[in-house]
Amino acid sequence: MTSSITLAAQSDIEDIVTTLWEENPKAAELIEGRLYDAFELLADNPRLGHLRLDLTDRPVLFWPVRQTPYAAIYKPVAPIEIIRVIHWRRDIGVLLSHD
Repeated sequence: MTSSITLAAQSDIEDIVTTLWEENPKAAELIEGRLYDAFELLADNPRLGHLRLDLTDRPVLFWPVRQTPYAAIYKPVAPIEIIRVIHWRRDIGVLLSHD
């Protein structure tokens, strides 16, 4: 299966990798790989994620990316659409309300 990645999610990924790269290039590559592995997993299993009605009423699912502090937020359509990749400590509800 495949997934599509919105411009906002692409920007999120670039920001994450760029920020990490400055401190630890190896960690940046590892995190980036885990993000794309998660996207592939979700593309193959689009209902794995869960709703977070406390954060948004939008029809999106959340998936904690393995061994990272990031959430993949996506629409479970065919192909899935990754709409954001956000650190769990950020105000996800506010960030999604601006999209």
